[in-house]
Amino acid sequence: MRTLLGTLGFIVLSAGLTIAQAPAPATTAQTKAPSMMAGSASDDALVANERKMFAALEKNDADAFKALVTADGMSADANGFMKISDFLPMIATMKMTDWKINDPHVIHVDANTAIVTYTWTGMATMGDQTFDKPTYISTVWAKRGGKWLAVYHQETEAAPKK
Repeated sequence: MRTLLGTLGFIVLSAGLTIAQAPAPATTAQTKAPSMMAGSASDDALVANERKMFAALEKNDADAFKALVTADGMSADANGFMKISDFLPMIATMKMTDWKINDPHVIHVDANTAIVTYTWTGMATMGDQTFDKPTYISTVWAKRGGKWLAVYHQETEAAPKK
């Protein structure tokens, strides 16, 4: 397993170095694709979808949540990896209040794939777990049939301030 992870890490690092050494493309607004411009309608829709996901969780609305994710989606947090199908039954046990998405950013991978990053703050409980610390979140969105759907969601609790 370490060999596999080491190999994958080397490939990612090599690709990053290759990209970093490539000449920078022109950056004027006229040369950027409209969907890749900061504050584009696409970016706004993706951030709105993140808010819709949390609103669905706050209301314990599994159907509204399912409408925003792929059936084969995955998530990762301090407890490990989880399939969306395993998460859906847990929505009914969730209680969330005073949540907020802070400083969202959208990174476009290509015309049909984007990553939304932000810091979540709020208060939530699910089962015997409490979530009340700032959390760094990244969600990978893919455009499927003209609709943006979450395919992967990752959460990392912020380290305590020293």
